[in-house]
Amino acid sequence: FSEGCRGCGYNAAGEAKVSAFSSTVRGVCPEGWFMPSNSDWFALGDENGISRDVMGRAMKSKEGWDSNGNGIDYLGMSVLPAGYRNGKGEYVSKGEEALLWSTANYSGSQALRTRLRSSSTLMEGWSQSDVFDKSAALSVRCFKVL
Repeated sequence: FSEGCRGCGYNAAGEAKVSAFSSTVRGVCPEGWFMPSNSDWFALGDENGISRDVMGRAMKSKEGWDSNGNGIDYLGMSVLPAGYRNGKGEYVSKGEEALLWSTANYSGSQALRTRLRSSSTLMEGWSQSDVFDKSAALSVRCFKVL
């Protein structure tokens, strides 16, 4: 596995660190698990017969989402609407959305993310509009190596 994201998050002084993602990120996930790429998210849906237009609903937890946006937790992921912390250190969108890092690097300071929203059944995260600054704190989902 790559060393590309070992130590992601905060350093010992509590200061935010920016890491360059690699194609296989192992440092943020336990042994035997990995951080998914966009193609891994596609494959998860395909292997379970779930189209992108309802993938978000299949991943979301059964409770906790604003505006009656709860999911069905079909995949057992129970993704919670944690929101995210922006580059200014502000916590936003709790209850409304979950933003998850992907290993898809966009630039030195940006990467693609996947997003689930309370107002949608979609799983977003496949285009340039889904680029997010790496100084933000987003959630991470790890996939088990089979």
